[in-house]
Amino acid sequence: MSTATIIAHGFTMNSDTARVLLFFGPAGVEEFFREAAAYVATVPPGQAPDPKTMGEIAARHGQQNVGPPMPPRG
Repeated sequence: MSTATIIAHGFTMNSDTARVLLFFGPAGVEEFFREAAAYVATVPPGQAPDPKTMGEIAARHGQQNVGPPMPPRG
């Protein structure tokens, strides 16, 4: 998938064992993923991350959440 910075996009994981390899250019977005991962690691199992907190993390890295998380496929 290739997206421009102005195109809203997303994905959902439907596997406990999936691995994802993403490429970004220019570099820098990895700091968002590091901060988001550190926060998500503090969320109790079975509980969803707080959308407001995730939005604040995104904003610190020049990103904007534009909709609710995509639900898993059933």
